Amino acid sequence: GEQFRAGELPWSSVRELTRVVTWKTEQAWLDAIEDKTATDVQQMVRGKTKGALPTDPVDPTKLTYRIVLEGVSAEAYVMHKQARIAVANAASGSSNTDDDFVRAYASAVISPPAPADEPTRPPYQIAVTTCRECKKGHVVGAGIVEELTPQALERVQCDHEHIGDLESEELTRLRSEIPAPTRRKVFVRDKFQCAVPDCRSCRFLAIHHIIPRSEGGGHQLGQLLLLCDGHHKMLHDGVLSLRGRAPDQLVFDLPLDDDEN
Repeated sequence: GEQFRAGELPWSSVRELTRVVTWKTEQAWLDAIEDKTATDVQQMVRGKTKGALPTDPVDPTKLTYRIVLEGVSAEAYVMHKQARIAVANAASGSSNTDDDFVRAYASAVISPPAPADEPTRPPYQIAVTTCRECKKGHVVGAGIVEELTPQALERVQCDHEHIGDLESEELTRLRSEIPAPTRRKVFVRDKFQCAVPDCRSCRFLAIHHIIPRSEGGGHQLGQLLLLCDGHHKMLHDGVLSLRGRAPDQLVFDLPLDDDEN
């Protein structure tokens, strides 16, 4: 506080520090950010919990970005609000957070509609990186590399294409985790639609393994089903649970609406 009042710390740096600093860690943080810009401070606090020290490891579950839109016209603002309502109406029990909304509109732009009778490609690509021992996964794009949470990594491993070893000079053919004939059978069997009851989503579909790949789940048809991006995320985040065998012996445990609690 004294350094801020003395003009030694800009407000933007103080704002970032308040997210993590306590009276016990204040001096450690002030020492760590000496001569650092506000952008540097922002990067230092990202992924840290309240009370964490600058030297503590980053918690990937706490990594978030702040998106600010400015200069939006009235017409575009109305369209934005309409899109937000459309995502909420299609959420089918999802929380419709800012993260849900960004994922929905980004997927709409990045993933073009596929022909109605053709399975979509796997939504992710995976490469072997330098960190083979810790088994951590990272999302890479637009000049950004961010660590995935264990839940997100497991979701990616459900349905992806493997591009090969980034450290090897060997030319590697793009390989789908799930064989193409199996993929087509799952899409046709599930009618090119999310398998969650009452979800009518036919876009942004991924194949889910009922028994996770990390637990030895295979590509048998009875262990695979189609899920929309929203429900796939809910399942791996533990909001939605699933057991049984596809397609006729599936049991979903859906979250209750607020008025049912």
